[in-house]
Amino acid sequence: MDVRGVHDQDPQHLPAAQPPAGATAAAPSAPGGYREWAASNAYPEPGPTGTNGRAVACLILAVVGGGVGFALGAIPVLVVAVVSAALGVDALGQIRRREQRGRGLAIAGLVVSGLWVLMVVVFIFVRPDAPRLTDPGVNRAVQGKSLAPGDCLRTIDGSAAAAGPPVLPCGDPHAAEVYTVFTFPDGPYPGDAELEGEVEKRSARSFKPYLSGNESMDLYWLRPSSMSWPLSRQVTCIAVDPQGTRTGSLVG
Repeated sequence: MDVRGVHDQDPQHLPAAQPPAGATAAAPSAPGGYREWAASNAYPEPGPTGTNGRAVACLILAVVGGGVGFALGAIPVLVVAVVSAALGVDALGQIRRREQRGRGLAIAGLVVSGLWVLMVVVFIFVRPDAPRLTDPGVNRAVQGKSLAPGDCLRTIDGSAAAAGPPVLPCGDPHAAEVYTVFTFPDGPYPGDAELEGEVEKRSARSFKPYLSGNESMDLYWLRPSSMSWPLSRQVTCIAVDPQGTRTGSLVG
């Protein structure tokens, strides 16, 4: 009896090889029905690899770090905002390249960082020196001006806008006069309570030479806030006549 093994069979009669599941067959590359399979299609492409860590860090730093920085002053806020923005921009690039999630987090962090910067700019440049302790309603035209001892002010209430420039010759009727200006040395912001106490002490001491005949004058001052401290540490002290207008100068 003629028995033929598989190894003796005609290759033309062998069953065609089957591709692995999910693979795409390539064109025949050899005689006899043998096929090669495209290795690139043997496994599916990997999907997104989770949420981008820098996007998360961007949002957390913008929200938490910005709030903490705001309590410390303008410079910490700006530093935090810049670092957060850099993380957000880098995160958007990584998300695009790696097909990760977190684009919304990165954008939200960038928006919050921008709002912190805008708040600092508005606070510093629109209202740099807010009066403290007692606020007589110092006219906005006075705030932001570089006042000097001997400058007389037409008024320190809201009527100055209609009355004309707030600084005028002391021979004209006026309501207040700047009697001293001093600047704190470089250093960290001392805190509201400590700064207020020191300003009040120095303000009263500086007025002593003008006290005679002016005992009824009220003393006010413009001092730096925690936000404006890095840019200006100047204090402007103003004497106000509670009886109304007067002529002449305290300082002389």
